[in-house]
Amino acid sequence: MIFFRRQGGDTPPDASGAAGPGDGQSGQTGQTGQAGQPVQADPTGLRARCAAADLPDAVRGVVEAETGRMEKTDAAAPENAIVLNYVECLLDLPWNGLTRDSLDLARAAAVFDASHAGLGQVRERVLEHLAARVLCATQPAAVLVVDDEPIARDNVAHVLAREGYTVDTAANGEEALARLARRRYDCIVTDLKMDRMDGMQLMEAARRVAPDTRIVVVTGYATVDTAVQALKTGAVQYLSKPIDIAELRATVREALADRTQGLSSRAPVLCFTGPPGVGKTSVGRALAEALGRRFYRMSLADLRDEAELRGHRRTYVGAMPGRIIQALRATGVRNPVFMLDEIDKVGQDAKGDPAMALLEVLDPEQNARFVDRYLEIPFDLSQVLFIATANGVERLRGPLLDRMEVVEFHGYAEADKLDIATRFLLPRQLREHGLTAPYPQVTPGALSRIINDYTSEAGVRGLERELARLCRKLARLRLEAGGHAGEPAGGPAGATGATGPNERAERAERVERAERAGGIASGTPSPDAVPSNTLLVDDDVAAALLGPPRYRHDAAHGVPRVGTATGLVWSEAGGEIVFVEAARMAGSGQLILTGSLGEVLKESARIALSHIRAEAAHLGVPGLFGQADPVRGGQEDPSGPSGLSGHSGQGDTSAQDIHIHIPAGGIAKDGPSAGLTICVALVSLLSGRPARADVALSGELSLSGRVLPVSGVREKLLAAARAGARTVVLPAANEAEARGLLAEFAARGSGGLPQVAFAARVQDALAVALLPAGAADDRGGACSS
Repeated sequence: MIFFRRQGGDTPPDASGAAGPGDGQSGQTGQTGQAGQPVQADPTGLRARCAAADLPDAVRGVVEAETGRMEKTDAAAPENAIVLNYVECLLDLPWNGLTRDSLDLARAAAVFDASHAGLGQVRERVLEHLAARVLCATQPAAVLVVDDEPIARDNVAHVLAREGYTVDTAANGEEALARLARRRYDCIVTDLKMDRMDGMQLMEAARRVAPDTRIVVVTGYATVDTAVQALKTGAVQYLSKPIDIAELRATVREALADRTQGLSSRAPVLCFTGPPGVGKTSVGRALAEALGRRFYRMSLADLRDEAELRGHRRTYVGAMPGRIIQALRATGVRNPVFMLDEIDKVGQDAKGDPAMALLEVLDPEQNARFVDRYLEIPFDLSQVLFIATANGVERLRGPLLDRMEVVEFHGYAEADKLDIATRFLLPRQLREHGLTAPYPQVTPGALSRIINDYTSEAGVRGLERELARLCRKLARLRLEAGGHAGEPAGGPAGATGATGPNERAERAERVERAERAGGIASGTPSPDAVPSNTLLVDDDVAAALLGPPRYRHDAAHGVPRVGTATGLVWSEAGGEIVFVEAARMAGSGQLILTGSLGEVLKESARIALSHIRAEAAHLGVPGLFGQADPVRGGQEDPSGPSGLSGHSGQGDTSAQDIHIHIPAGGIAKDGPSAGLTICVALVSLLSGRPARADVALSGELSLSGRVLPVSGVREKLLAAARAGARTVVLPAANEAEARGLLAEFAARGSGGLPQVAFAARVQDALAVALLPAGAADDRGGACSS
């Protein structure tokens, strides 16, 4: 006979009911509750956290299974730590955590007005986005009650109307379909047996007309077969008559529970594009504040590995969730405002394409069940308000761009920059540099001079850097002048002993120059009533402190010259003014292009020259391309319509080269919008007519001489205003946009705006930009605007 001995010997259980060492499953049972039921041990505390957490049923089952698995594993085993980290990650995620949206549109507008300036179109677009969300969230649910019994129909409608729903009624299925064609209903409560069209037929027709509408079936002929058929047809619930009022209310409330969630999840993903420093990130932060949501910003500029978004599988050493799940774990809610910054800088390598991983994140059809490889459980991202930022959309993949709505941020006008500097930038820099007792008085003239002479950008980052440089110099002046109580005039206490006589003399000379310029108010009150010991910084003092100007904006005030035209281009930093120079010389018939030009820009130059050769008589250069071609000396050119070749004929002494140059050769340039400027420079060169330096041009040129529309009109107008151009020539197709921008600038008090002339063909631009042959003055000339 074989006897089995229990492990651990004959040690009996103690009086409290606890098993001896090794009795049963270790760590599973060890105590009994008040009712005599065994209480499961919880050495890690995870079971208590799981019981207290608000988890979906599927997640709770996974947590409990993994916890039980961990409790059976030796605490020193590596797998124990892996499971512990996994379970803690599941418990920390906000599966059901939401913040309640603020639905006050007036408050949202006040938030934007208090934190931003000069973003009129962007402000309107963001407020429109918020208005749509507010309208969806505040609009009462619409319910349609369909029953051929008037008493039952009226009773159900009365009960639901008292719940706050908008209730309509219909006597049969045909009448209900007619109402569905006129408006949207969130829920239909319908009888099953009706004349002309019963409930089953209505459900089938309603699924085709309004597939998102929830349907509740109510009938007095309830059977198992009819209930199963109704649920298969599309009903969300099946109730029998006589109707229990409480059950009806609960059923309709449950059917409409995710109505707002479904509406908000379809909102488009906004993509803010524009030059650096124009406020893309701060607008996203203001949007989160207006909604009352938490804000999280994630930079994608260094993203190279797809696993950084999707996470690593737990079979790998050091596996962790993706950056999306980590961010939601940090915010503690599943509906934050999530900013994907620098989305156009996403890289690609052998580890995958992260941009393609973003498709699942940003697609409303997929992100409701986003699966992170570490979690291996679907997570709902439909409530997250994603906002992307980029400097341009040219580098974005087509499928990714298709999932976003682009909101363009344009550059600031000088009046906008002055307002931003006065309200936000200067006060912040004064606080950060300790210039608060008292605040220095920086005049608007000083700010305007800093904007014009020391910055040249679309945004305000460079302006803030210059203001910080000014504040550092003011802080040093205040210390050297004995600005703090108890400090000698030479500087802080103890500093004079370590200062040489030359340095003290230079310091005294700087302070004296600032005082002579009016920079530091003396003890005698000034006419402007500036308090004693207050720094007064006007434009002269700002120039003295910041040094020589870095930029000149009077470039468009030069004398008209033959072969030189002024152009407007767009860059990621905003609009810029460029000069196109053309010259001709004896040579071998080449077209020489210099200035770090791209292929598109080179093609624009060839198109301009070919058009001039084809239309020489109409452009005022007759005979130049007839008997004596200035490029080939009248010989037939084998290189094509441009008439250019790198080889000259033997004995040909009349062949000429044409050289086109755009200065600032260290900066790469490309794009078609300089074609009109190049054509004007070439016509000026070949006809001997000077081109006005105060006329800036922008337009793409076709081979037939048509001026095609361009982009970046706002930035180009602002660049022309900064450069002092008197007239801007734009394509006629951009007239509506340009006039709208001029009206907007004028309404906001922006001064110095140029006149705008519109050209449909090259001849229209030549009539404005060129002076008669032999003219060399700076007269303005008439133009139609």
